[in-house]
Amino acid sequence: MSTEHTVEDSIDKAATTVGSVWPIHSFVTANPLSGFEDVPFGEAVTQAADLLGGRGYPRPETFRAALDDGQIEPEILASELAERGYENDPETLLERMDTSVESEPPNTDAELVDHVLTKWLSAFLDEGQAQWSMPNREDGFYAAFRSVAAHDGQIPDDGVAADLPESPREAIASVLEPYPESQWVPIFEEQFAALPGWVGFVKQRAADDGAWQSTYPVTLEGYLAVRLALSESFGVDIGPSTGSDSTEAEAADELADAFLSAWEASYRRQVVDRVAAESEALVDAE
Repeated sequence: MSTEHTVEDSIDKAATTVGSVWPIHSFVTANPLSGFEDVPFGEAVTQAADLLGGRGYPRPETFRAALDDGQIEPEILASELAERGYENDPETLLERMDTSVESEPPNTDAELVDHVLTKWLSAFLDEGQAQWSMPNREDGFYAAFRSVAAHDGQIPDDGVAADLPESPREAIASVLEPYPESQWVPIFEEQFAALPGWVGFVKQRAADDGAWQSTYPVTLEGYLAVRLALSESFGVDIGPSTGSDSTEAEAADELADAFLSAWEASYRRQVVDRVAAESEALVDAE
């Protein structure tokens, strides 16, 4: 298989982990686990947390407050914990959950990539609101960015972004040269996951192929080429991360899943009991 087809196939595979997002003027909400619907909930939460960052479950203090308020019934929680092999009291387990996962320090270079990229995405994807129009939009996002990159003082003077090749695929291939093909999909996944909202919008706009897309085309390939070029220029390591391999992190997710399941089961029981009581009261009144 040629490099061109390999890049294209890798982009298609990586894009499945990011859901589509409608334009902001008609946007209501988004499923944070969009793209992971084919795996069980627990696995989806873990995979999404590894890829997108953040916490997949409520914080321990949220569970603690729900337990104190009676929203989580102790006997239901004890049952959920026992199923997973935990016999300690809930407070001990909440403390363990709270100390098991440490947040990683922010990557300032990656944040610079996000800043520059979103600046030009905003200008390119404008649909008639901006007072200033990005030059060469009709040629597509990659070509338009290529025409302005040399004039952007925030972009380093050396690196791929300062002298972009003519096609986005050439830019992608240039940045990927040190990495084996087996790593391309995870590299693309992490690059898409860095700005999932923007990528979801690009994905939806390209799929709809409406008037704005026909006039000012943007593709995932063009987006990825710009992001990889910026990452290379800012010195950001694009090598795929190994994900969360900490047994403590996995145990924290398992505990959080037990508390969340108990919370949901408690709510169901309380709703059923309330409906039953109200029904009985109506019968007595008759």
